[in-house]
Amino acid sequence: MTTRPIPPSFTQGYAIMTPGGSIIEHSYRRTPEEAIATIATPDDPDRWRAFEEHGCTVQFVYARIFVPQYFSTKPDREGAEP
Repeated sequence: MTTRPIPPSFTQGYAIMTPGGSIIEHSYRRTPEEAIATIATPDDPDRWRAFEEHGCTVQFVYARIFVPQYFSTKPDREGAEP
């Protein structure tokens, strides 16, 4: 296994933002329509209107994509801190 870190990638797209400026999870998409489609499903097409009334908006954002790294939870030696 290599110890060289993998460089992060950057991308841009649209996401649904709360009034406080937080991105709603899993709403990041390539176009504003695709971002809204994560909220307004065919079963509940008026759901996006409720989000807008609450103050949510679709905004252009930059995202940093990284490869997750997993670590062993078992210590290498007896008595070592996890």
